[in-house]
Amino acid sequence: MRSKFRAAASDDAATPVTPDILESVVEDFIPPTYPVEVELQTLSAVVECTSRELLPEEYRHLDRETVVKRLSVLKELVA
Repeated sequence: MRSKFRAAASDDAATPVTPDILESVVEDFIPPTYPVEVELQTLSAVVECTSRELLPEEYRHLDRETVVKRLSVLKELVA
């Protein structure tokens, strides 16, 4: 996804994702190192998703209020 954004941000909006763009995106990526950060990012994505079908099975039937409360706790832990 980041490579698509980088290609779209180039001078020519029709620029395809090239091996150079893909390589630069991979080299730039910094993976999260703490499980709390990963959970925070994951639940943030779950809350922002507007289609249950797009969510992984384990997140499709979670109660939204429970997810929002957990997200609030995680934000405090990471801050």
